[in-house]
Amino acid sequence: MEHRFKVGQTVNIVRGKNYGAPAGAYEVVRLVPLEAEEPQYQVQARQSGQQWIVREGELARA
Repeated sequence: MEHRFKVGQTVNIVRGKNYGAPAGAYEVVRLVPLEAEEPQYQVQARQSGQQWIVREGELARA
């Protein structure tokens, strides 16, 4: 399975575990190596700069 989103792309977190991540725009900053069943991404909040690791199914294009 390949990553659907690219580094630099703007995305929104749409569902998943409670990460404490606020709603808003995030930028994909890194593709996490494919070790899990589903691709994962490191994303950074555009406003606060906080970073999170999220699964592909928890993201949508902004």
